[in-house]
Amino acid sequence: MQYVVLLITWLSIAAVTPALGAGQSRSSFSVAGTLIPGACRLEFANGGRLMLEEMSIAEVNKRNGMQAEREIAFQVYCDDKMQTRFTVSDEYRSSATQPNPSAYTLVDTQSGVMIGNFELLVKNVTADGVSVGLYNNNNWQSSAHLSIDTEYVFMSALTKNLALGIPEASEAEVISGTLSVFTTLNPGIKANTKINYIGTANFTLKYD
Repeated sequence: MQYVVLLITWLSIAAVTPALGAGQSRSSFSVAGTLIPGACRLEFANGGRLMLEEMSIAEVNKRNGMQAEREIAFQVYCDDKMQTRFTVSDEYRSSATQPNPSAYTLVDTQSGVMIGNFELLVKNVTADGVSVGLYNNNNWQSSAHLSIDTEYVFMSALTKNLALGIPEASEAEVISGTLSVFTTLNPGIKANTKINYIGTANFTLKYD
């Protein structure tokens, strides 16, 4: 009888003792990444540079100033359908002798003196192939002269929401249009050497 008791005790001890060499270790595998918001970019044909033909100073003065109209295409490309708006500033505004809210300054590249100006008109705008216009200050237009430091929204035609002050900006991946450029050189220019002139309109595009 005593022998049986000893046998049971040994079996109990063996049941709670870990087997020799039964270790463990732990390793991890992770998946990580980064999400960035979508972006839009504005591009002009010809790299955003419009070159006017040469003209003699005498001819400009004879015409009492030169006026020219040219057109250049533009596109806004977005990563996804987004609402876009923009403002335009005048690079050489400080040289303007008689600042005009919708006239961008042309200056002599050597002296920095203003010798004329140019105006910008946006027209024929489409958003993903659908005709849209420009909205600003509770006003929607199918085409618009761009005033300096004024925000414009690419937007479809008038809707009832406009009366409530809640304009519906167009969501699009591609916006296309035409920029008409009206250039005027001042009369009475005097010089006995070639004059190179430049004017720059800086577009700031915003999107969400």
